[in-house]
Amino acid sequence: MPKYGMTKYEKLLDAVHESEIVYVPTDSHRRPAKAIHIDGDYGVIFNESAFKTTAERYTALAHDKAHCDIGAVYKDDAPLYSKEIYEAQAWRETIYQQLPFYAFRDAMLECVKYQEYFTEELADKFGVTEDLVEKAIVYYRDRCGYKW
Repeated sequence: MPKYGMTKYEKLLDAVHESEIVYVPTDSHRRPAKAIHIDGDYGVIFNESAFKTTAERYTALAHDKAHCDIGAVYKDDAPLYSKEIYEAQAWRETIYQQLPFYAFRDAMLECVKYQEYFTEELADKFGVTEDLVEKAIVYYRDRCGYKW
């Protein structure tokens, strides 16, 4: 499938397929999205209609792709501490892939010049949720020690 003319979401979906992650669209799964690992294969069960915005849908797919990319997939009955560790790892990978530091920093500095509240503008610029932008700010500042 040609990348020219594709939306950002279509490109991400294409990257899921190129990574040999099985994409399972559904309307009936009890969760909007779930990364799975069965018999050595990774997959994403995904209910596109469960999301209100394109940014929510994109961020959820990027996050579950990150789970598969780094092998941080867990069963529903896993202990809470394991789930928390895998979720943190997958969010970190999502940040690295979707909001790489230098592009994120440059965009953030540009937004700060013009307005006080910039997470919404950054989310729009990168096509992700404000929640992911806030996670990235905290991660890069507090965990990595980057200064803006």
